[in-house]
Amino acid sequence: MRLIKIYSYPKEIFPCVSFNKGINYVLGKNATGKSTFLRLIDFCLLSPSITKSQNSELKKIFGENTIILEIEIRNKLYKISRSILNPNNAEFGLISGDIEKYKINDLKKIMFNLIYDKKEYKGYSSSNWLRTLLTYNIKLADNYRNVTFNQNPYLSKNQISEYFFFLVGLDNTFTHEMNELQYNQKEIRQLIKNVKSNNFSQDNNAVELQRIKQEINIIEQELFKSIGNNENISVKMSDKINIKNNEIIELWIKNYEDKQTLDYFEEDLSFKEINIDNISKLYNQANELFGGNIRKTLQEAIDLKKRLQSSRKIFIKSEIEDIEQAIIERSIKIKKKENERGNIINSLIQTPSIDEISHKIKKISELQAKYSKQTSEIDYYNELNARKNELNIKAHQLEEKNNENLQEYNKFTNKFNYLLKDSYTQIIQHNDNSPELLIKITKRTIDMQYVFFEKMSEGQNMIMNIVFDLALNNYCQSNNIPTCNFLIYDDFINSLDNITIINLHKYLLKQEKLETQFILTISNDELFYLLKKQKINLEDKIILNLNIDNKLLKRDY
Repeated sequence: MRLIKIYSYPKEIFPCVSFNKGINYVLGKNATGKSTFLRLIDFCLLSPSITKSQNSELKKIFGENTIILEIEIRNKLYKISRSILNPNNAEFGLISGDIEKYKINDLKKIMFNLIYDKKEYKGYSSSNWLRTLLTYNIKLADNYRNVTFNQNPYLSKNQISEYFFFLVGLDNTFTHEMNELQYNQKEIRQLIKNVKSNNFSQDNNAVELQRIKQEINIIEQELFKSIGNNENISVKMSDKINIKNNEIIELWIKNYEDKQTLDYFEEDLSFKEINIDNISKLYNQANELFGGNIRKTLQEAIDLKKRLQSSRKIFIKSEIEDIEQAIIERSIKIKKKENERGNIINSLIQTPSIDEISHKIKKISELQAKYSKQTSEIDYYNELNARKNELNIKAHQLEEKNNENLQEYNKFTNKFNYLLKDSYTQIIQHNDNSPELLIKITKRTIDMQYVFFEKMSEGQNMIMNIVFDLALNNYCQSNNIPTCNFLIYDDFINSLDNITIINLHKYLLKQEKLETQFILTISNDELFYLLKKQKINLEDKIILNLNIDNKLLKRDY
C-alpha cells in the first residue's frame, strides 16, 4: 500500500497534496502545521482522533467537509473519506467504483485484509490489528519518535514477537498460543485466589460436610421418632404425608440451589463494565505505539475483553431469566403440595406434633441445601486446580515445540541483520558495531532485542529507529510480503547532525527504486539550505511548504 494524495471535500480547507513514490518533505518552521498535516493522514488511516486539544477547533474549521485520502493497494486505487464531526464512520471504496459507508471498526478489518493479505501465512493474525501494525509506519513527534519496536511498556515480550513475526512472515503460533495460555493462567490463578479469599479450605470444608451430614442424621432420627409416637398418623404418614414431604423437600432444595446461583450471577453482573473511553486513552497510545486486546490492546486486549464480557453478560442474563422462571414455577408447586399435605394432615388428626414434624422437615431441607452448596464449592475448587494443571502441561508442550523453530529464527536474523548493517553503514558511515536484532528463546518467552553497541544520543537513537524501519521495509519487499509501503516521521531530521542528514537523504534516494515513500518534516531553514549546498535538489521532494504567512488551515499552533 502507498499514499497517492490527500485533500478536503467539497471545500478546500487545505491545499491538495500529492505524494511522491520516494522522498516527501514537509517544510516549515515550528507552529506552522506540519505535525497537524501528518495527523490528518493518520486520521484518514483510521486513528481514533487527531488530538483532543485540537479536536473542537478543527470541528469548527472543517465543519461538514471531509478529509479524503487516496491510496493504492496492489495496483488498485481506493479512497477513504472521513469527517472530524463524525469520526466513528468513514466512506471507502475503489475510486472507479462504488464508495460505501462503514463503521470505523468494520472498515479497519476490511483494510487489514486488503493491505496485509497473507492467505498463505501459516501463523495467527487478526483483522483487528490494522492500527497496531500501522504504528510501525507512522511515528508522530508527540508520542512515538523515540521508541523502538521492542520498547512498548504495554506489551509483553511474546506480544511484541507475535506482531513482528506476522509482519515478516515468520510463524507466530508459539507466541500467540503462549499469550493465550498466560492470559488463561492468570485468570485461573485469580479465580483460585477469589475462592480462597472467602475463607475456603478444602480440609475445613470436608469437616463441615461431615458435621452437616451428622446433623441431618440426628434430625431424621428425631423425625421418625416423632412420627412413631403419633399412633394416629404413623401408618398414613408413611404412605401419604411422607410422599408430599419428600416432594416439597426436593423442590425446596432446587430453589435454594438456584437462589445461590442467582446470587453468584448477580454478583458477576455487578462488576462494572469495561470503560472503553477511559481504557482507550491508555491503550490508544499503546496501540498507536505498537499495537489491541494486543488481546489483550485496546484494540486487541480491549476488543477481546469486551467480547468476552459482552457474551458472558448475554449468557448470564439468559440464565437468570430461566432460573427465575424455574423458581417461580417450583414455588407454585410447593404451595400446592403444602396445601395438599395440610389437607391430608387435617383430615387425619390435629396435634401439636405435626408442627414439630414440619419444623424438622424444613430443617433437614435447609441442611441438605447447605450440604449441596459446600459440595459444589469443593468441586469448583478441584475443577480450577485441574484446569491449572492442564495449562501447565500445555505450557511445557509449547516450550518443547518452540525450540524446533530456533533454526528458522536464526535464518531470519541473518538476513535481517544484513539489511540492518547495509542501511546503518550507509547512513552512519561506520563499518563496525552495527546494530543487531537478536531473538532469544527463554522458558516461555521469545524476546526480541534490538541491540546498539554504542551509547546513543537522542538524535542517534532516532536514526536507529529509521535504520530498523528501513531494514523491515526492505525485508518485506525483497520477500514479497504484503505491507504498507510508506514510512512517516515527524520531527526526526532536526535532531540529527548534518552529515547524517545528508547520508540519510542520499540513502533514501537509492530506496526510491523500491517505490517506498518517506514522509519527513523539516523545520530548520539551515538544514534546507545545507542540503541545497550539497547540490541536492529538494524542489521536487517538497510536497508541502508552510511558513508563518502560510500556515496549514490558516490557524495558530
